Amino acid sequence: MSEKLKNIFDPPEKVQRIYEAISELVQENREIAALKVQEITSRAGIGKGTAYEYFSSKEEIILHAGFWICFQQNRELLKELEKYDDFQSKFMFLLGWMENHKEQNELLIKALKGSFHGECTQLKELIPEGLIEKAKEYMTRQINRLFDLGYREGIITIQDEEKRMIVFFGTMMQYRFMSGMSKEEYKQFIYECMVKSLN
Repeated sequence: MSEKLKNIFDPPEKVQRIYEAISELVQENREIAALKVQEITSRAGIGKGTAYEYFSSKEEIILHAGFWICFQQNRELLKELEKYDDFQSKFMFLLGWMENHKEQNELLIKALKGSFHGECTQLKELIPEGLIEKAKEYMTRQINRLFDLGYREGIITIQDEEKRMIVFFGTMMQYRFMSGMSKEEYKQFIYECMVKSLN
């Protein structure tokens, strides 16, 4: 990573344009593996050489874009969640939000797996030191804020953070495989399953 990119979440304006270009291409259902740096920089309105002033490879560009997009979405999500007062409303909104941002969420998952470039053995070297740990801590803190609200409302009884996280991520994975019900019915079913698991 270039010394110019000391803070992945507050990038220079040109780098932000690269990230936004990737986000747009993903929303257009473009296959990550098929994207070329020239195509990304052309969409961003900058020269291909500019990208290599900040990044060493396409893999690094996409990986960093995935983190940046995830961070931007999280900021937006937390702002929107503040509009809801109770645990159930917040959780149901969260499910809908995940569905609406599915393509962009997949970008980070693919980037972390290295699936945009087969088995990327150097992937760990492309991630800024301590970033994964910080991201996990931040995510755990935000999810437990939500569960603390559910606990205060008497909806859930389990306070163990590790168990909460296991149930939360299991629930989120299950939500990705909706079938046989309407979206609203399935959201309600997922909510009820999660509540039962945390009591």
